[in-house]
Amino acid sequence: MAEAALVDASVIISLANLELTDKLFHAFAPVYVSQAVVRETKLRGRQRRRRDVVRFAKRMTPCKEWDQNVFQALLVAFALSRPGRPGKKHRGEAESIAQAVRLQIPVFLTDDSDAADEAEKLGIRVVSTMELLRLVAAG
Repeated sequence: MAEAALVDASVIISLANLELTDKLFHAFAPVYVSQAVVRETKLRGRQRRRRDVVRFAKRMTPCKEWDQNVFQALLVAFALSRPGRPGKKHRGEAESIAQAVRLQIPVFLTDDSDAADEAEKLGIRVVSTMELLRLVAAG
């Protein structure tokens, strides 16, 4: 059985641009997506999308609960790591990592280096889009 993973918007957008969103389910199952990432990537709604993105949206598992303490701490950490940037910049990443902590999801898929650093500090394995493509090609 494949490992569970939580996916960030950066990976979804990269895979959608390559028309490879379905490949994510070859390496990980189930695949969780935070509400902020759903909004950011417009996985729900009436936007016209390619078929692979529609199939991805049907197969992913939306998360609605997260560890509030971890979430708030991550928002502060992200604000400190990037002074002068708006606080909403890393909301999806903070929500995703806090959900991974709460649900004990072992893998976080992201291309954001700040988010990767914070996830690794919490003992969550980080996989980038390039690593994911290597995993899919190998297996």
